[in-house]
Amino acid sequence: MEFKNKKSQSDILSGVTIFIILNVLFFSLMLLFISQVGNTDNFLEKKEVRRLALTIDQMKPGTELVMDVGELCRAAIKNNFGENLVTADYTLGILTVKTSDNKGNSFRFFSQLEIGDILFDSNKCLLTIKT
Repeated sequence: MEFKNKKSQSDILSGVTIFIILNVLFFSLMLLFISQVGNTDNFLEKKEVRRLALTIDQMKPGTELVMDVGELCRAAIKNNFGENLVTADYTLGILTVKTSDNKGNSFRFFSQLEIGDILFDSNKCLLTIKT
């Protein structure tokens, strides 16, 4: 009794080729999705509000800090939003960043310092924080 291999070499090769093509397609779509999620305005707001709040927490009394917020400025211009990109509620210790008419993203800062002013220069895209 003789057993013959029913699959030929070409069947195996075509199966491997299809497997490789599907893997490449899957991973390229995955990378495209990740890059799209990382570039949204919401992600940018979250990143910047955390950076600003942590910076405020590390400030010493009498400090004046000037920060470049060009990414926020470009996102706000893209969304036709120009007023109050960064606001602070000093009694609750909440900093809010908005680049559009939505509610924005907020983050708590724990500094007990009295924040004097948060000024935004829209011409130069600079944010000045005074304590």
